[in-house]
Amino acid sequence: MSIVCPNCQQAMKMNQPKPGRYTPQCPKCSHRLLIVVSDDPSVAPSVVLVKEKPKAAAEPAQTVAPAARRQNLDATAEFSSPQAAPAVSKGEPAATQAPRNPATSASSSKGLAATLAPTAPPSPQGGDDTTGFKVAEEQPAAGQLSGSLGGYQLLKQLGRGGMGAVYLAKQVSLDRNVAVKVMRSDWARDPIFVARFTREAYAAAQLVHHHVVQIYDIGVERQNNYFSMELVDGKSLSDLIAQQGKLDPQVAVGFILQAARGLAFAHQQGMVHRDIKPDNLLINSHGIVKVADLGIVKVPGAAKEGEAASQGASAGSLTASASSAVTMAGVAMGTPHFMAPEQARDSASVDARADIYSLGCTLYMLLTGRPPFAGKTAIEVITKHASEPVIPPDAVVKRVPKDLSDILLKMVAKQAEDRYANMAEVIRALEGFLGVESGKPFSPREEHATALEEAAAAFYAPAVGRLRGKAVLAFFGVLLLATLVFAWFRPSLAIGCLGLMVMTPLAHLAIVGIAQKTFIFAKTRQLVFTSGIGGWLKGAMAALVLLVVLYALGWLWIWIGAGLLAALLALGYYAVVDRSLERARRPSIEKSEQLLKTLRLNGLEEDALRQFICKYAGQQWEEFYEALFGYEAKLSARSRWGLVDRGTARPKFAAWREPVVRWIDARVTAKKLARERRHLAAMEEMGLRATGVDPAEAKRLAEEKTKVLIAKVKSTRVKVSEEPSGKPWARPLARLVGPEVRFFGGAALLACSLLWAHQNHLIRSEEIKSAVESAKQQAEQAQLDEGKVQATKELAGSWLARAREAKPLEIPLVPTAITALVSHLWAAGAGLLLVVSSFLESRRVVAVFVLAAIGVFAANWIPLP
Repeated sequence: MSIVCPNCQQAMKMNQPKPGRYTPQCPKCSHRLLIVVSDDPSVAPSVVLVKEKPKAAAEPAQTVAPAARRQNLDATAEFSSPQAAPAVSKGEPAATQAPRNPATSASSSKGLAATLAPTAPPSPQGGDDTTGFKVAEEQPAAGQLSGSLGGYQLLKQLGRGGMGAVYLAKQVSLDRNVAVKVMRSDWARDPIFVARFTREAYAAAQLVHHHVVQIYDIGVERQNNYFSMELVDGKSLSDLIAQQGKLDPQVAVGFILQAARGLAFAHQQGMVHRDIKPDNLLINSHGIVKVADLGIVKVPGAAKEGEAASQGASAGSLTASASSAVTMAGVAMGTPHFMAPEQARDSASVDARADIYSLGCTLYMLLTGRPPFAGKTAIEVITKHASEPVIPPDAVVKRVPKDLSDILLKMVAKQAEDRYANMAEVIRALEGFLGVESGKPFSPREEHATALEEAAAAFYAPAVGRLRGKAVLAFFGVLLLATLVFAWFRPSLAIGCLGLMVMTPLAHLAIVGIAQKTFIFAKTRQLVFTSGIGGWLKGAMAALVLLVVLYALGWLWIWIGAGLLAALLALGYYAVVDRSLERARRPSIEKSEQLLKTLRLNGLEEDALRQFICKYAGQQWEEFYEALFGYEAKLSARSRWGLVDRGTARPKFAAWREPVVRWIDARVTAKKLARERRHLAAMEEMGLRATGVDPAEAKRLAEEKTKVLIAKVKSTRVKVSEEPSGKPWARPLARLVGPEVRFFGGAALLACSLLWAHQNHLIRSEEIKSAVESAKQQAEQAQLDEGKVQATKELAGSWLARAREAKPLEIPLVPTAITALVSHLWAAGAGLLLVVSSFLESRRVVAVFVLAAIGVFAANWIPLP
């Protein structure tokens, strides 16, 4: 049975509703609906909008303020699939709707009677919610975004929850698929909540771990606040239960152990997840479990900031809580079936032991196929969590070992102090059950070491792989020899050989990068797409200067022909060598990945597993390791385990990429951090002004809070030097002699000087060759060294005399008085120095280059012998 929202025309489905009156919330436009289902099955349900009664001024307790709305986040899953909407029930508000009387609910004994809707236990079969509403699959979601958003191309909506929607998107700069979480429009109108959303996203983005879904970026565009995160190619534990039912105990513990390691890392950073459940534990295609949905994490100071928000902002409290995510006292957050009893009373006061309880409930569902408690309403489920004992899993499923059952029961103890003290103790207990031990060097079984050694040997076995390096050396050796030979007989062919030596590897990098999405190509693409208009103009200017140089030297058409030939050679090399090698190596990679999956399920820690690969893959381990884990993981492994093997230094693979990647990373990271700082400061300022803080004071406090946040980023490798000294004249001076100004100015000087030389026939190859031949003849005729020196002086004097008598550069519409300033070769030298200085970081070195450029440019007017 289908119904339509009168406000937004969004289609919804009712799953066999019983006769009665229902007051759900439209999952798209958030309007309250009144649905009346008749006893007569032939009569269609009636649907009308519920108009809120105006609140009297004398009844402030009945007014739902923005601060109260912020308290009531989802009591169920943060995001559901497109087929699942927030649960509603007869006569009750939806879980995502604010309570009618927040003041009363906050002071109630449980603290959540008004915020939680009736609920049913999760269905292992993945069936529809028993409460009866879901978004119609065939209808597009109202308010669904499309197009681009902050450098991301939105492809489709993956899910929608209380805080917003999740989209599958493509990150244009890196050409990769990501998930983008966009805040709901009604939440976005609340500046204080937006500030909290931004802080939480920024805090969660600092979690970089094998078992945590990585958050990449935060931003706002067209009033849409969003953050992007890693897209896990796989499925959730909930999907796995729906497909297979209860899992084998060892497999279940292997999954939970990986999740525990990710949570332990989050706890070490001071974060508590508070919504651990099978839906939020994702398994990627490599068998790695990742903890997802850190959208409602709590960092230290949350309760204090909640009090500060309710009492008004002050300088001291705002700065002290700069890193905290607001979670008001007395409000429940999480999913009832996996929620710790103390979390149901007050989410703001929970610690890491609440995640231990939720993880234990998740393990219970993996082992038995059902959650520890079920009920018709959320209140019933939460009450059982608080008062009823958990049925031991070995009493439900006989194959569950008793010692595993004891571990689980300790994880789900009613009192937090009766559980494991921290996640590290949980990890040790689960590792003890699996018979592994972390923190010590991994000693593999003989069959595992043999399997890996065989896979690595097969990876390097193809003959085309061994001949690849020799073919490259032969190619460059032949071209270098040809260049030297042709330089005496056919200089134009020598220039063509030089062009081939430069452009063939560049063409190969581009072809392989596009086909295989290599790391260095992705980083170069990221640099291009994040450079902005200034960077693109800079690149266009560099290309123009190169064309001017080639044209002035008479090499332009030679290099165009060499470029076309280079592209054909690179394409042929990729088709014959690279593709053949990739096909030959694929079976060994697949065999290795299957071995890694097995070891992960057996409880082997990810770091120990990667150390095992590093140690047993042989001397030439880097290329094999990179094929399994990627370029960045290889660099980390090299610094930790791979430099030396049995006292012998191990060779590096394609180490020429590393300075290039470091240079690109320095610029991309600096821009990203500067953009994040501006965004954080803007959101904080909006939130402070919404609380009544004076605009000037709000700006100052926002900057202060932003500095505290950024100071906590441990992974910052690049100093953000966007802000010059605090002196009044520093900022204008930095803009006047900034890298962009130096680059464009130097490129213009270089191009104008070379064009002047070309117009006056000073650097044409035919004339240079004629002058050199004349000098040779004069040198041969001279019998003494003095004669050779005199001949050289005469040649140089003749060229300098021609340069002094040359006409000024002619450019249409530009006065000769201006072009005369750059009509000398000293301008080319000064321009080259300025271009080089634009790529340097040290202020002292830049100052030396700039002064040298000024001196070289002025040399044209200084009389020299």
